[in-house]
Amino acid sequence: MLHKHGVEVNVLATVNRESCKHPLQIYRFFRKANVRFLQFLPIVERETDPKYQELGIRLAVPPSIQVETHTAKTSWSVEPHQFGQFLIRIYDEWIRCDVGEIFVMNFEWCLGAWAGARPGMCHVSARCGNNLIMEQR
Repeated sequence: MLHKHGVEVNVLATVNRESCKHPLQIYRFFRKANVRFLQFLPIVERETDPKYQELGIRLAVPPSIQVETHTAKTSWSVEPHQFGQFLIRIYDEWIRCDVGEIFVMNFEWCLGAWAGARPGMCHVSARCGNNLIMEQR
C-alpha cells in the first residue's frame, strides 16, 4: 500500500535466535516487497535477578546502568556468531544480485568503519549512549 502511494519504505528488522536461521528467506521477502533500504538489528536481552522477577520485571536494565548481578541472556537472544553468519549469508546474496539497488545499512556501517567514520549505531560503537532518540506517543 505504501509503494502504491509513492511512500519510500525503510525497514528495520530485528533478528533473534530463531529468525537468524533464515537469512535468505528474510532478505528475499523484503526484496520481493520492493524494499530498497534495510537494516538488521540483533536482539540481545538479559534476564533479571530473581528478586526483580518477583516484582514482575522480566528483563534487565542496560549494562550502563546495571544494578543487578544476574545477567544471563534470554533464550531468544541471538549469539554474536549466529548474527554474523546471518549477515554473511545476506551479504553473499546482496553482492551477487543487488549492489546499487538495495541498501543494507549494516554493510554501509562496515564500509564507513573501514573508511574511518564514526559508527552511527549504538551496537557497533565502542560505547552506547551518544545517539538522540525521539519518539512520539
